Amino acid sequence: MEISAKVKDIITKGYLNEASDIHFHPEKSVYRLKYRIDGLLQNVESISREEGLLIISSIKVLGKLDISQRRLPQDGSFKYKVGNDEIDIRISTVNTIKGEKMVLRLFKENPTIKNFKDLGMNKKQQKTFEKMLNIKSGMILVVGPTGSGKTTTLYTALNYLKDSTKNFVTIEDPVEYQLEDVTQINIEPRIGLTFPNALKAVLRQDPDGILIGEIRDKETAEIAVRASLTGHILLSTLHTENCQSAILRLVDMGIERYLLAEGLKGIVAQRLFRLKCHCQGDCFCNNTGYYKRSGIFEILPITESVKLQIIQGKRQFNWGNYDTLKELAEEKVKEGLTDIKEIYRILD
Repeated sequence: MEISAKVKDIITKGYLNEASDIHFHPEKSVYRLKYRIDGLLQNVESISREEGLLIISSIKVLGKLDISQRRLPQDGSFKYKVGNDEIDIRISTVNTIKGEKMVLRLFKENPTIKNFKDLGMNKKQQKTFEKMLNIKSGMILVVGPTGSGKTTTLYTALNYLKDSTKNFVTIEDPVEYQLEDVTQINIEPRIGLTFPNALKAVLRQDPDGILIGEIRDKETAEIAVRASLTGHILLSTLHTENCQSAILRLVDMGIERYLLAEGLKGIVAQRLFRLKCHCQGDCFCNNTGYYKRSGIFEILPITESVKLQIIQGKRQFNWGNYDTLKELAEEKVKEGLTDIKEIYRILD
């Protein structure tokens, strides 16, 4: 098979199998092709080292990268069509002790934005989250580890809020989904367009609401909290395990407790779990026993009681009566949607 045809075959199969990433992993004598499906890598095939290098060079050409540079990391992107679907593909390369590794991340150009039910929220959680989103101003955080679906939840929330009479702006690294009636900005640190700088500029653009892809540092956190106190609804993510650790992380960043207590309106902690596949003959699950994923959510409105605990400097919070991730995960097992092994995997 010609290299260009091989590249097309790899990307097409990856996309049709709903892979989020495609890995070209170098070994001593071969490249291993792997797809990340439902959050886990699956071995697809071994490719000769010579063919692997030719495939990587061919993809570099598509992404306008330097094909002669194999020592330094490179990043790029290109668009690719599979059937009637156009996908945005991000390239990342890095040199390893066994050779150059390439990872492709696949994004559908115009994905179908889910609703809260499709994400996995029950009726009570949907109602709580919608009430949280309907506030006029304040900060709402979605937290969880990498790959837990935080960005999808943010976009679902933004899609729920947006309309042509409001000015919603996103600041991301990079923009993952394109939405109508929303101003979307890619940060470019190489030219000085960082999260803090972009956020400062956006606040002068008469926004009704702002989505920040991730709060990574004190400066971004401070600007975000202050923006939430001046008539803006602000949505963002934080890389923490649960609702309590999200508050503690912001305090440890140096955010004043009284500002945080006033600005923060709610936190959603989440995980993605694999759904059990009831296999019958040929199956999409590739004999893993699981197919597709759904979410579990811990949703915490910031009540007057929680605000007081933040101001008082508590490190352990009394949230009152609300469902934890562990309790909700156990419910999914009882409903037959997944099993204990999968729950231990995601909550460990």
